[in-house]
Parts: sequence; structure tokens; C-alpha cells
Amino acid sequence: MHVVLFIISMLFLSLLVSDPNPEHATLPAAISIVTFVFSLLFWRDHRLNDEFSDWIVENRERLKQDGLMFNGILIDDQTEFIQYEVCISIAYISYRGKTAYYVNGHHFTTVYSLFFSMYCLIFGWWALPKGPLNTIKAVMHNIRVQPRKLNSVVNEIIVNRMKPSA
Repeated sequence: MHVVLFIISMLFLSLLVSDPNPEHATLPAAISIVTFVFSLLFWRDHRLNDEFSDWIVENRERLKQDGLMFNGILIDDQTEFIQYEVCISIAYISYRGKTAYYVNGHHFTTVYSLFFSMYCLIFGWWALPKGPLNTIKAVMHNIRVQPRKLNSVVNEIIVNRMKPSA
């Protein structure tokens, strides 16, 4: 997702550079800046998710027994995690994916839910026919998402790692 956003940002930046007329610069500049900021945020989210997934799989037995600290947060078998969905659409292509795991009660999960839902509403509906459907599904998921316990999250991470990469 972050790569797609970075490419979109660079495309709008190239439009900005190719048209010397300052009257036409406002919209491409705004889109370029917004998509670049979102690409950085999603790159960070992706990196944190990979780091956390590696850590949780490596330490899964100790986590179930005693719990361990991860970035100042105690992770044990009672810890509840929330994962949101995001959607981005361009022309005929619509992509819906998952964010990193967030710890319920530690992270500002309500703010994250609003952020990811607003992102979907801004960037998700642009592809027909799947864009609006994926946007609605992602926003509804973010509204209805329920916290999940450690064992469920560990199992999902392991299953996802066993799937062949596309």
C-alpha cells in the first residue's frame, strides 16, 4: 500500500513539475503532499507490523507463560489486539488490506479506527465496480472490529506466513 501511495505522490509531483502555470499547481501539489504523507504512515505501519509479527512468533511460548515487554507494553495471553482494514482504489484496481496490530487499551484505538476509516472514504471508492464495495467493507470492519486475544493473533500470523507469496 505504501509503495502505491508513493508512486501516486510522485506522479502528481511530476504533473506539478511539468506544468509551469502556478494556477494549475494547487491541486497536484496538495494530492502529492497528502499521498506522500500517507505513504510514510503506511510504510511505518507495515514495518512495525513485520517487526511485531517476527517478535511474537519467536516468543510465542514465553508469551503464553509469563508475558514479555514489547516497546514498553506487556504482552501476555490476556492482551487484546485490534487490526483495522484499509482500502485504496485507482481506476479499475481496488486493494483492501490489513494494518498492523494495535494493543487495545494502550493505543488510541478509537482514533486509529477513525483515521483508517477516513482514509478509506477518501482513497477507497475511486475504482468501479469494486472500489465502493471494498470501501464499505473496510469501514464496516473498522466500526465493528472486536479485540482478539494473543492466541488468535499468533495463529493468524503463522497461517499467513505459511501462505505462498503472490
